[in-house]
Amino acid sequence: MLNPVRIKLWSLLSAIAIWIILCVSTSLVGADYTYEYFDDFNTGKAEFDSYSHSIFWPEMAFPPGRPYLYYSTIEGNPPRSLVFMDYLGVPAHLRYCFPFPTSLADTNREIRGTVALDVQFPFEKISYGHFTYSLSGDGHVWTIPIPLAAGHHEIPVASLKGTCYIAFMGTRALIDNLEVHLTSTPAIINVPGDYATIQEAIDAAINGQTVEVAAGTYSGEGNRDIDFRGKAIIVRSAEGPENTIIDCNDADAFSDGHRGFYFHEGENSNSVVQGFTIKSGRVAGSEIPFIDVPWTINSTNPIGGGIYCEYSSPTIINCVIQDCGTEVGGGIGCVGSAPVIIGCRIENCKAGGFGVSDSGGFGGGIGLIRGSNAKIINCVVRNNSGYYNSAGGGIYSSNSNARITNCEIYDNKTTGNIKGGGLYCGQSSDIILENSLVYKNSAQIGAGVMAESNDSEPVCIVVVKNCTISHNILQNAMPPLPGAGIHLNNCDAKIRNSILWYNDGPQIVEVATISDETVTYCDVQGGYIGKGNINLEPLFADIFLPDYHLQSHYGRYDPFTGQWVNDPVHSPCIDKGDPNDPVGQEPCPNGERINMGAYGGTRYASKSSRCTIYHVDAINGDDGNDGLTRLTAFRTIQRGINASSHFDVVLLWPGVYVEQVNFNGKAITVQSADDAAVVETPVGYAFSFYTGETRASVLRNIIIRNSQYAIFCNGGSPTLSNLTIANNGFGIAAYSGSSPDISNCIFWRNGGDLFGDPPLEPRYCRLSEPASAEIGTNIFDEPLFANPAQDDFHLLSERGRFINFVLEPYTYAHGIWILDRVTSPCIDRADPTVKPGGEPMPNGGRLNMGAYGGTAFASMSEWPILGDINYDGIFNLLDFAIMAEDWLYTLPWLKDAISIQP
Repeated sequence: MLNPVRIKLWSLLSAIAIWIILCVSTSLVGADYTYEYFDDFNTGKAEFDSYSHSIFWPEMAFPPGRPYLYYSTIEGNPPRSLVFMDYLGVPAHLRYCFPFPTSLADTNREIRGTVALDVQFPFEKISYGHFTYSLSGDGHVWTIPIPLAAGHHEIPVASLKGTCYIAFMGTRALIDNLEVHLTSTPAIINVPGDYATIQEAIDAAINGQTVEVAAGTYSGEGNRDIDFRGKAIIVRSAEGPENTIIDCNDADAFSDGHRGFYFHEGENSNSVVQGFTIKSGRVAGSEIPFIDVPWTINSTNPIGGGIYCEYSSPTIINCVIQDCGTEVGGGIGCVGSAPVIIGCRIENCKAGGFGVSDSGGFGGGIGLIRGSNAKIINCVVRNNSGYYNSAGGGIYSSNSNARITNCEIYDNKTTGNIKGGGLYCGQSSDIILENSLVYKNSAQIGAGVMAESNDSEPVCIVVVKNCTISHNILQNAMPPLPGAGIHLNNCDAKIRNSILWYNDGPQIVEVATISDETVTYCDVQGGYIGKGNINLEPLFADIFLPDYHLQSHYGRYDPFTGQWVNDPVHSPCIDKGDPNDPVGQEPCPNGERINMGAYGGTRYASKSSRCTIYHVDAINGDDGNDGLTRLTAFRTIQRGINASSHFDVVLLWPGVYVEQVNFNGKAITVQSADDAAVVETPVGYAFSFYTGETRASVLRNIIIRNSQYAIFCNGGSPTLSNLTIANNGFGIAAYSGSSPDISNCIFWRNGGDLFGDPPLEPRYCRLSEPASAEIGTNIFDEPLFANPAQDDFHLLSERGRFINFVLEPYTYAHGIWILDRVTSPCIDRADPTVKPGGEPMPNGGRLNMGAYGGTAFASMSEWPILGDINYDGIFNLLDFAIMAEDWLYTLPWLKDAISIQP
């Protein structure tokens, strides 16, 4: 069906909000590379190209009670624009990952380019609009939003990993012509092509240059203890860490005392090391003082067996650090530094046991001391260890801060006793651990996470958000039994949206914590006091691999195949996180509430049942289709209902549906997608509700005509709204305690409108005669349909009524708006607490009764008094014309599209 003529659908704008994230993953090894993407929104591919999005909704339909997206168009044909609509201030979102299918592998090439788009604010004179964008190199840390004005914009983007993210946010705006252009440039200085060693190439480089190292194993002088000399340069491998190895000691000699990189001249985030394996780095020495002693910068300090950051803050990307060791930070050690560590793997490293005094060691994988402030993102910290009486088998922090995001910390342990097998936070440190897995670590106390403060020090602050802490083991634990998952001692901690399960010992132990309510919205084995906490088996995908994704009826990401699979069971941790937290990047359907566990709020969150849409088309559909798009629509309503699950939507495209429909107890919405669908059945009931349906079962914006009975409720109590029920043997009958919520409906020339025991209580309806319930909100006037003899149930209006030109039944060529001599009493008479939704302006600020109420086909009325209406809903350019005193002649070109009905 072609959409009716509407004056250029700037007409569908009201409060929009955007989250578009473009994740551009490219294979950038080798020579120059160019990547292009373009979408003018004419083909509808955004719904399929994006990996996560709000509901794509028909442009003319009654708006959903959630954020949504739709295409606006002129006459049902391209060109189109993409419109984003918020709901109660919650933005719609659309996120991409290029190319397709999604590639999860990071690359080693720097990329640069632009993201271009057109932005427009067509209703600036009526309501305020704004639009902003943010950039990110990793999808986690974002820039402050930058506003965009109307017009064409080219936004520069860059990434060191071949992955660019951009987020758009706005309201009352539209976008068009989204274009991505990315390129990768070749390295400037090559090793060994231009210089024999990495150090020689660095010494020759100037700020802003790139040193690219060819595949191979590099060792000896010039290829270890590598010093950036304070330069803002990129040193990267050409073929990744698997093929480019820095062997610090040539063998297993402990006495050589060499590491991979040493940053000590104030390097910042523009000093980048990327894509190397650093192995066998070892620096021996005695236990070092943490505080109250002046610090001397010296490469011999036993810190950072693989990489040592000393009052410097480089960026470390996509590196593997293995088999390294020293006293603090066996893999990476930091003193007063703020490195950004992205996509690295730190494994088989050790802290302690390298000096003559056999000190304990701190941070087998990563050690942070003396005011360091690290960001650790997308990293794996595994199989690292501490020596006897050590702390932090995986990560250690003392008097430092760290934000640890989307990491896996597992299999970290000790040869003796250790505090904090996975992560140790102590001595006035501030730690944020989010979207991370902490599992199979072992320790004497705090096998997963340990946080403690001395009475003489400021307390450490720990935030654990959306983490899964599981299968951690206490070893040599002394009574009283300490925490195996998390142990907190004299600290300020907040733990939420997390899962603590299968830890071998108490899941959480608190000793003298400061927080009033430490644990909230978590799944804790054995239970835990706190708001929103549950004690239910989380139903992980596989506890033996392990795979901690949550099983889901509606879709679980399988990291081994890269596919989404459906499970026979559904985790109770889905949609159970803090309702005040945003769902972030969770793919649809996501229930509009964040999941518990490490994948909550990410693109790999398990799906729930809240926003699947099924399409039904009586003219062009086929019940053998999947129903997920207009082009693959089902043919019958019942097929759509059978395919749906709770909270899904079944959209009916225009046509006559001759069938008996049963909701089967499902909490779903069935409504028209465009001009009102018509349902009739000569025998029986058009719609039946007799399987315990509740108010969450919604039927609206449909014409039910020429049926023996329109709606039958027997034990079901659905929501029946904005229906036109005409020429039926009977309207709505309700038995066995049914109490349907009936509102905004028009009953006309039925054998009887309502029958119920107890009596039904319609609200804001047009009835043929007074109902037995309170009738103050109902009316009994003639509804003044346009042409009921020809099945046209639009409402007459002096301000504008839509009429279709029909080539054959329900095959619309186009339509026009006409002016009638009278106005229906059903206009602006529906429930005043319901916004007029998609009704065109002027709409009186109040919903119409009947099947067209809340849609773009609703008959128009007077302009309301300014201040009495929130101008949400679908507009068209008639808005501007009608505001004028003589609106018909304000825009003369409208004359051809508007006529006055005789």
